[in-house]
Amino acid sequence: MFTLKVEEMFLKIFLYCSDEPIADLEGHAPHRVSRLAFDPSGRFLVTFLDNSWRLWDLEVKEEILHQEGHSKPVYDASFQCDGSLVATGGMDSFGRVWDLRTGRCIMFLAGHQNSVLTICFSPNGYQLATGSADNTVKVWDLRRQKCEYTISVHTNLVSRVLFEKTNGEFWSQHPMIIH
Repeated sequence: MFTLKVEEMFLKIFLYCSDEPIADLEGHAPHRVSRLAFDPSGRFLVTFLDNSWRLWDLEVKEEILHQEGHSKPVYDASFQCDGSLVATGGMDSFGRVWDLRTGRCIMFLAGHQNSVLTICFSPNGYQLATGSADNTVKVWDLRRQKCEYTISVHTNLVSRVLFEKTNGEFWSQHPMIIH
């Protein structure tokens, strides 16, 4: 078990309850890393803030993939349940699904009118939900490669979408209300 701390534009990895870092992950300079996502195994980490995202192998403490593709900063990321795909949402109003085996973008999520602030895979890995500053949630079918639903229940930006792990229902939240 370890903890992470952003310090002086480095992401520092600490063993749980230790004061000494076991690794410094340098990237995204001159930006700071604002958010991150772990793969289901806990071995891999995605960091982002600028127009790119980076995949780190925490066992060897190295960057193994650096991907660009968004025209504005990446704001959120989510791993598919088996860890083979990662989805990113950006301030450019688009989402993208990336195959980590090839490093390629395999699905472009267009349709939001403002920044994609949150993105989350369903427990079975076949759907993806995105939430946006345009006050909508979109549910995407990865097999059909299209948006299945657009849900407009918020009167403000959607700050988080999460799937319930056992039955696949999802929750969306804007800063004050959970649906």
